[in-house]
Amino acid sequence: MNYCDKIHYHIYTTNLAPFDVMVDALLAQLPKEEQILRLTFFGKPADNEQYVARRIILREKIRKYYGNNEPVLSYVSQPPLNVGLILEAHSFIPEASDHLTFRRYNGFPYVTLVNQDGRYLFTGGFHGDVINGC
Repeated sequence: MNYCDKIHYHIYTTNLAPFDVMVDALLAQLPKEEQILRLTFFGKPADNEQYVARRIILREKIRKYYGNNEPVLSYVSQPPLNVGLILEAHSFIPEASDHLTFRRYNGFPYVTLVNQDGRYLFTGGFHGDVINGC
């Protein structure tokens, strides 16, 4: 089977609530039987300072939830339509010939997948921390 056919894309939403409650609600919806490779949250922070604070909350919750198998994480400042927060998840059910590795480089998690189809790199979360930049 082609590797690309094995990647599952799921979109999850939650109603408006405190940010940490929304994150927990979204994480609870993720499939337990699949290996999560990438998580992208879409939300509407009030300003750059709140964006940075929420990104830290996300990173801490994901690390606590996944431990050493931390998926790639991104937080996109994009207002969700008619919901509080949106989560796009990319997941995978590995077969015996698939080798997944979860690592970090300079604090950024990344995932590699090696199988007979090739070697794949999943990254995300690249951002600046300048709150009052141009």
